[in-house]
Amino acid sequence: MRIYDLIEYEDLPNDDLKIIAGECGIEIARDFMRYFRGTVLYIPQKVLCLSPSLKQMLAVFGRRELSNIIDKVGGMKVLVPKNFSQSFVRRYVSDNFNGNNIAELAMDLGLSHRSIYNALPNKTAKTEPPERLLKQERDLWP
Repeated sequence: MRIYDLIEYEDLPNDDLKIIAGECGIEIARDFMRYFRGTVLYIPQKVLCLSPSLKQMLAVFGRRELSNIIDKVGGMKVLVPKNFSQSFVRRYVSDNFNGNNIAELAMDLGLSHRSIYNALPNKTAKTEPPERLLKQERDLWP
């Protein structure tokens, strides 16, 4: 998914992912966001058995990369938030909003339409929905 490739170090939503990006690289942190959003993962210092979460990490990263992650940040509990950071949402919306793609942006970011309106830099657009939508609503309800 293209949206994850746009995430930079400053856009990471918490310190856990920033530590991973600093130690293992931004691509690894992006993959944690891509595949483990909304979860808490424990990265063991030493692998004694394959827990379900460790099996998932092995499937995503592969043996060599997972070994590298364990060597660098083993013993760390990682909270991977469900949502993107506010700064990333604002930047993504302002860069990609064309006036007619609120639904598409909401789907890309996993947010509501109202959240996208609130992230728009243009204050008039966020306080009032487009007249076209209001007319459609009025037509639905006699």
